[in-house]
Amino acid sequence: TGIVKPSGGSEGNGSFLVQHESKLPCAGGHVASKPYVAQTYLSPLLMDGKKFDLRLYVLVRSVDPLEVYLHREGLARFCTEDYAAPTAENLGRAYAHLTNYSLNKRSENYVHLDAADVDAADAGAADGGGLGPTPAFAGASKRPASVVIDELAEAGAIESAATLWAQLDRLTALTCLSLQPELALKYRAH
Repeated sequence: TGIVKPSGGSEGNGSFLVQHESKLPCAGGHVASKPYVAQTYLSPLLMDGKKFDLRLYVLVRSVDPLEVYLHREGLARFCTEDYAAPTAENLGRAYAHLTNYSLNKRSENYVHLDAADVDAADAGAADGGGLGPTPAFAGASKRPASVVIDELAEAGAIESAATLWAQLDRLTALTCLSLQPELALKYRAH
């Protein structure tokens, strides 16, 4: 199974799953007129039966020399339908396969996080309790990434939050290092 996305797209618009190259976009048997990006659909780590992703934020402060910071908070975005491995029958179930907020917020199963819940969690953090796993975020379709990472560690799904953050730091550094020559060239040109 592969997931295909318009190369200039956003918010999950135009994304779809395929299980055979004959289903790839084409016009009259030729390559599609719009560029797409395709990747292998990986088996996801699930939480409460739902597929999710982590939306993390990186600041590139300098390109040459390269200086990069990974923010220690972000978002965990959850599908609103339980995950099932892709089959010919369920490829179109966007709410089970795509984590995009812009899609899932339209689902009748979307669980909004109330401002009162966030305030309660912030008050707990101010008391020295940290954000940590808290019922305030339980079941919400969009949650703080740090809360989900802590929950994964507590459940034994990952080694530890610290180990995952170290891996994310390394992945961020390697990604930025691979892009640095092109970014530096464009920066100098403009």
